[in-house]
Amino acid sequence: MNIPLSHNPDSLNAVIKICSIVVLVTSIIAAGASVFLFYWGNQKDTLNKFASDPRTLNSTFVNQKALINELKKYSGTEIQILSVAGDLESEEFGNQFFKLLEDAGWKPKRARSMIGGVSPRDITIFKSNRVLIKEELALKTILKYLNYNFKIIDENNNPFNQKIDPNLIVLDIGLKY
Repeated sequence: MNIPLSHNPDSLNAVIKICSIVVLVTSIIAAGASVFLFYWGNQKDTLNKFASDPRTLNSTFVNQKALINELKKYSGTEIQILSVAGDLESEEFGNQFFKLLEDAGWKPKRARSMIGGVSPRDITIFKSNRVLIKEELALKTILKYLNYNFKIIDENNNPFNQKIDPNLIVLDIGLKY
């Protein structure tokens, strides 16, 4: 029995072409199905609703008077409110916090942030290396009441790599998503 040691190059090229066509057609079908599901399925509506609903303190579900009364206990507290430079949703939400805290007698200051070219996400309370003080705990309670994602970062894990003034609370309103 004689076993051939080489293949016909024409038949090998034909197999490669057929495989390439099958992969191309499969990719087109998969992409088409994804587009169809996104535009005519419920995916688009869910994404658009999430993206279009800005965070707010001006909702009928938020009891502004109760928030102000809780914060008034600590009137005179200095706080810096950061929002992401150029992000309208973050800026507006920061402005709402500014007004709420100002109405409660706090001393808010405004600033814009972008850490190392990367915009922060969600809401962050930056604190110095001491235990949480009652003013920070009040903010934490209010953010939990509002059901917004937030985190507390101390000086050791601070992406600014700067000391945090122990007399100043920093509230960073990052990107929503």
